[in-house]
Amino acid sequence: MMQDPDDTLKRKTFELLYKMKKSSNVEVIVDRMIDYMISINDNHYKTYIASRCVEIAEQFAPSNQRFIQVESYLRIIGEPKLPSVFLQVICWVLGEYGTADGKYSASYITGKLCDVAEAYSNDESAYAVTAIMKIYAFEISAQRKVDILPECQSLVEELSASHSTDLQQRAYELQAVISLDAPAVESIMPSDASCEDIEIDKRLSFLNGYVQQALEKGAQPYIPENERSGMLNISMKL
Repeated sequence: MMQDPDDTLKRKTFELLYKMKKSSNVEVIVDRMIDYMISINDNHYKTYIASRCVEIAEQFAPSNQRFIQVESYLRIIGEPKLPSVFLQVICWVLGEYGTADGKYSASYITGKLCDVAEAYSNDESAYAVTAIMKIYAFEISAQRKVDILPECQSLVEELSASHSTDLQQRAYELQAVISLDAPAVESIMPSDASCEDIEIDKRLSFLNGYVQQALEKGAQPYIPENERSGMLNISMKL
């Protein structure tokens, strides 16, 4: 029925497939859902299907291996006009696990991601650039030689001059990361640590020593924003 020309019937079939999902047939159903998503032009409905696919993957994945399904993502990443939410998932998975089992090289995965960065707008390009940075970081951490593809190098240079400050920053961060040694990279981007809880030090207490040294050398102390307006008014009156 998914091949039927009647769109209403296709959507009803899709909903039926979604309701029929269970552990024994989930892979077949998700494959059909992805094929259907690729075949339609309605971006809103594509986004809906993508969210359903991700939901099923999370619900039925008995292990990271099935949830990751790098091969499935590589199969569809070249399709035009993928929904942004689905593309974000694909870039995240490829960045975290694209080279994990050794089946695909860093060059192959980064080449695919470069294609995404060049084909899509700012947000989607940003997902791809960060994924590329992760792959190179993991290669450096594993003390493997990093060979940046010419197209990736050109992309980074182009984005370094982008009107988007977000893309600029990601491009400069990528350049900075690939210039570091393995211990430094492992420290800032540890492997498979994306789901670890991170404690945010809002007071930036780790900078206390640096600040104290600067003050002792004559630097001016930081003035909180709520105190600056009063000082500005006084200086204007003077």
